[in-house]
Amino acid sequence: MRHRLLSNFGVPVLFLGLAGCTPLPEAKPCASAGECEAGQDCIDAVCVDVECKSSADCGIQQYCTSAGACASGCDGDNDCFAGQTCDIERHTCEAYGCRDTQLDCNYNEFCDKTTGECVRSDMDSCGSCNPESASCGGGGACLPSEEQGSCNTFDFSCPSGQGCFIAEYDERRSCEDWLGLPDDSVCAAGWVCGAVSATDPSLYCLRPACFTGECYAGCEADAEDPCPRGFQCVDAGTSDVCFADCAFLRDGGYL
Repeated sequence: MRHRLLSNFGVPVLFLGLAGCTPLPEAKPCASAGECEAGQDCIDAVCVDVECKSSADCGIQQYCTSAGACASGCDGDNDCFAGQTCDIERHTCEAYGCRDTQLDCNYNEFCDKTTGECVRSDMDSCGSCNPESASCGGGGACLPSEEQGSCNTFDFSCPSGQGCFIAEYDERRSCEDWLGLPDDSVCAAGWVCGAVSATDPSLYCLRPACFTGECYAGCEADAEDPCPRGFQCVDAGTSDVCFADCAFLRDGGYL
């Protein structure tokens, strides 16, 4: 190897011939990432070192670019915090409004998907009513809710504003006599022998009691959002109503 010594402004400069140095390895051609080494990806048909292969390899509010680098922003909702959605065109995480009544809203609220806001329900539910009444207006129904005391044993009547309903029954205790008629004598004190419902003629020992009632608004079971959060559309016999634990909702200040 020959050396030449040159002088530049009085400072000796030594140039060495580069013959015999090891060349850089050529990039490995590929058709897919599976043909590359760990930490590499197949980009433009060659294996290159990358920082990431998917956004899962990056931190929160970061996404993996097509060049295999983690960049600030997002490329999907999974790149954002809970409660945020990804604006894919701008690669930015943004807070979103409600999407689902039962998941995103508070009790007694509906999700307005047009505005993304939860709105308080104006349904007439959980108001006091006489459970002997068939409805509460607006297609709703008055259902027994709070037990108040025993029914009149003579005619099974209750004080004004209350109705006599079955509080509990024992399906293990049939009380038919040998003629198939009700026999109260086999039942405990305060219990009587009777049919549980009009559709079931079987006779059991049951305990009647006086109940006050609460209104439940009507609903359409096949609607997208038939009831606000905390209520469930159920068959009340005469109509479908939005049923809930009214005491819980009142105690929590949701009504």
